[in-house]
Amino acid sequence: MRVDSGVYGGWTVPLEYDSLLAKLVGYGESREMAVAKLVRGIDEYALTGIKTNLSFLREVLVDKAFGNGQIHTGFIEEFQRRRAAQSEAAPATRLAVSLTVAAARTAAAP
Repeated sequence: MRVDSGVYGGWTVPLEYDSLLAKLVGYGESREMAVAKLVRGIDEYALTGIKTNLSFLREVLVDKAFGNGQIHTGFIEEFQRRRAAQSEAAPATRLAVSLTVAAARTAAAP
């Protein structure tokens, strides 16, 4: 793992800053190893005081299509559509699970 950066502790990021403040570089004997190192690097990275895209990058790294190497020039747009569809389905899925658990508890009650 390598970090390329021009920032340091105590430095104040100016209002008009280059959005590339730091770059994490993961490498390994295979693509899977490099991705795993990048995920760990993101999980351990600490940057405070400004918004970052670290959580978005982590989501991309653990995405099944990305992991399978199914990347192309429209990948990010496709990824965002899939992510939005999953977010919309999540409340309905949680409700269905909650109702199923409640029904099972009711059926098991003496």
